[in-house]
Amino acid sequence: MLLKMYELRARHDTESDLMWGSIVLAFFFLDRSSELWGPVVSDKSTGVVRTHCVKAANVILRDNFGTQVGPEELGAMSVEVIFESHKGDRVAQGTTVRHYKSNHAHLCPVAAARLCLNIRAQWLATGRKLGPYLTSVSTTRTIKKTQVVNLIKLSAADMGLPRSDYSTHSLRIGGACALLAADYDPE
Repeated sequence: MLLKMYELRARHDTESDLMWGSIVLAFFFLDRSSELWGPVVSDKSTGVVRTHCVKAANVILRDNFGTQVGPEELGAMSVEVIFESHKGDRVAQGTTVRHYKSNHAHLCPVAAARLCLNIRAQWLATGRKLGPYLTSVSTTRTIKKTQVVNLIKLSAADMGLPRSDYSTHSLRIGGACALLAADYDPE
């Protein structure tokens, strides 16, 4: 379904590319929609006001030696995402997750991170004002969850699947199922 989503994107501009990169990251990092797409809301459930949306500064590319590299450099072999907090993190201790290159042209977490970070750098270089989040498209707005949902549902329908059975949760569940099918053991 991910490749169908790539194929069916309505536009091929930087905002659409940013959305695509974030979708790939959501799949590999098993992200909740609130961790990448807006509207960004504050979580007050722990008594501390915080947002769970991933900040651009917390997406780090590394080379073969573990040295941090910029998104414009081709030597990136892994990407780390620092989750300052997440819905299940009651004490806000945060966590860091790393993934390596997949060598798939369209389904690679490193390529997706580079794409998102390069678009952000391009926009900033032209004077565009952005918020702190990886998917920021202005100072107050990120890629919207509804944009991602629409693409997922369009892809499902194009594949003959019921639109109502698919949404952003499908990326998280799909990523988890892919790990299970690959016989992944985190221990």
